Amino acid sequence: MTITYRNFLKKAYNENKYKDKYTLKEFEESRMCDSFFNEWLEANRNTTPDMKFVNSIVNTYIKVRGVSAGRIGSILCDIQRKFDIQMPLVEGIFSKAYWESKLA
Repeated sequence: MTITYRNFLKKAYNENKYKDKYTLKEFEESRMCDSFFNEWLEANRNTTPDMKFVNSIVNTYIKVRGVSAGRIGSILCDIQRKFDIQMPLVEGIFSKAYWESKLA
């Protein structure tokens, strides 16, 4: 079962014993680091997500991390390799051209 970044973030916030000291937005800003993203991806290890979830990953990387469309294919490839998250069999899903055309 997969968990979106937003749901993972909300869960971490709700489980934080100091949550009454800051807002969800402040908590999110404090988690803008590679280690928190790795925790989220680790929580999705050994999953086989559908394309809807892949689009959620893509949107997270673009909106939260500020990644360009041209880098998405290589990021998905890295995620698949490092976290055993098996991407759907979609022609061109790891290519720069695929994401640039989808996100244009």
